[in-house]
Amino acid sequence: MGGIAQQRDPAVRPGIEGVAIEVEAAADAADVPELFQRLEGGGRLLRLDPEVEPTMFRGATMSRAEVESLQRIDDVLRAGRVRRVESDVLVMERGSVRARPGHLYVDCTAVGLSSRPPRRIFEPDRITVQTVRIGLTPFNAALVGHVEATHGVEAEKNRLCPPNVYPVTANDWLRTTYVSTADERTWGDDPGLSAWLEATRLNLASGLRAHLAEPRMQSAIARFLGNRDRALENLRRLLGAATPAA
Repeated sequence: MGGIAQQRDPAVRPGIEGVAIEVEAAADAADVPELFQRLEGGGRLLRLDPEVEPTMFRGATMSRAEVESLQRIDDVLRAGRVRRVESDVLVMERGSVRARPGHLYVDCTAVGLSSRPPRRIFEPDRITVQTVRIGLTPFNAALVGHVEATHGVEAEKNRLCPPNVYPVTANDWLRTTYVSTADERTWGDDPGLSAWLEATRLNLASGLRAHLAEPRMQSAIARFLGNRDRALENLRRLLGAATPAA
């Protein structure tokens, strides 16, 4: 038990400070471009090329060092996805380029987690495990298992675990963050679920209560709670104005 606490405790405060930055940005942004500017300024979203506005978001987690390493690549071709690789040509979505003799081409664009249409997680004859809080897949599986074991009413289980379809486009950040933030508020009203969230090592915010006396933790929690409801309201507004394909 001590080893688990040592593994997770150092991440608690930075994690809470991170979501505080996100809800502040979501609460105050006038439009979607400003939202992403605020998130980038706060270090919550990073892009490889500051001159290019990203259209895709798959929820990847990277360190600044990893981003800086990728930015060292200066031979970048922006012609859409690779359709096929032939002996002397790369066929792209928007045109073709000559393949370089003696070079090995590796496709690193496979979809790790697909965005399938959502369905109710709990049904009379099945449980369909899906993402609920965007991020750690093991946490979502554990959450579904815990709710199944501790809540008997199907409607209540589905209320606690609404499916949160995995993101693809940049604007999907708004939707996945809205669902995740609303879920956190709902879970806080369930004492048993709150206790489980505090104890499970799969929850990045577990062990939070042990740090409540720390001034920086108090500040982060105050910022999060003070902006959460405004963030949810503004995200609903921004989602209504955003184009799905943008």
